[in-house]
Amino acid sequence: MNFTVRPAVPADAASIIRVRHQGWQETYGHLLAPEFLASMAADIEPRARRVAGRIAATTAEGRTADWVAFDDRNRMIGFAAAGPARPEHPMSAPGQRAHDPEEPLPEEELYALYLLARAQGGGAGQVLLDEALGGRPAVLWVLEDNPRARAFYARNGFRPDGAALAQGPEWQGARQIRMVRR
Repeated sequence: MNFTVRPAVPADAASIIRVRHQGWQETYGHLLAPEFLASMAADIEPRARRVAGRIAATTAEGRTADWVAFDDRNRMIGFAAAGPARPEHPMSAPGQRAHDPEEPLPEEELYALYLLARAQGGGAGQVLLDEALGGRPAVLWVLEDNPRARAFYARNGFRPDGAALAQGPEWQGARQIRMVRR
């Protein structure tokens, strides 16, 4: 598949949310209730406004935190977002904390990398990761039951550090694990 990758602009925000939603359906549909997925689809506009605001803010700061990939028909097939590292995954169940690692965490985090199933295996995910992080040390959170993503990140130097957090009830007990590249 031919593709192009470029920095995201605020006008990409609604497409980013749609790709995330479709990615969740394709990857996590076996875990998530149809009602939850439907509520995500209905909530695109407010989420898109938040994403557009974040993209505009990072652009105004002179940095690129969001990258988007398009197929040869100019349809968005994926995106990546990165920024300052957070100590906890924002979707973890209330009251949970990941254990403190023995070494300080890298200062950068890959917040998201989603690629539609039809585009996986063609190199776009690698280009998105490379643009978002380069080879810099970073941290990310990935669903424990996502072997394809975990293998991709391992090929790129990320290793689990032992931290794991259960997702909220809509995730039926699924856990996110933290992976670190030093």
